[in-house]
Parts: sequence; C-alpha cells; structure tokens
Amino acid sequence: MYQQLYKETIAKEHRKRQYLLLPFFFVQFSETMFSVANLKQGKRLHNQKQNFFAN
Repeated sequence: MYQQLYKETIAKEHRKRQYLLLPFFFVQFSETMFSVANLKQGKRLHNQKQNFFAN
C-alpha cells in the first residue's frame, strides 16, 4: 500500500517536472534553430561577397 502511494507520488512529481522543463526545452530548441538559420544566411552572404570580389 505504502509503496504504491510512493510510486504514484513520484510519478506525479515527475510529470510536474516535465511540464516545468518543457518551456526550457522549447527555448533551447528555438535558439538552436535560430542560430542554424543565421549560420546558413551568414554563409550565403559570405559566398556572395566572394563572388563579387572574384568578378
């Protein structure tokens, strides 16, 4: 009986913790996507500059 209660409490706590972590993961993910997009754009700009000077 006590063990069952203990397991349920742990499960509840775990769920709470997951919900607390969700926004954090979302922020991390969007920051990563944003920097990847910036890198790609930066590379494109760099290539354009090189082409401009090569001509």
